[in-house]
Amino acid sequence: MKCRICKREAIEHNSGFCLYHNECIKKIEADFEKWRQAYGELNWQTYLQRLRERPETGNWTKECCYFLKKRKEA
Repeated sequence: MKCRICKREAIEHNSGFCLYHNECIKKIEADFEKWRQAYGELNWQTYLQRLRERPETGNWTKECCYFLKKRKEA
């Protein structure tokens, strides 16, 4: 099975992501509550957008944010 984002080999059949994107998604999901506490009223879509716009955010994380945002909209 291939990663749903980059087409590298997926690490788990359940996740559907390569090692790099799988770790990014886990971190994005884990950090959401920290951001909500820091920023107050913050929804998932706004969080993903703000995270993508940060200059220090890496490419894999940006790709994951884009994927998660599109998946939620679908």
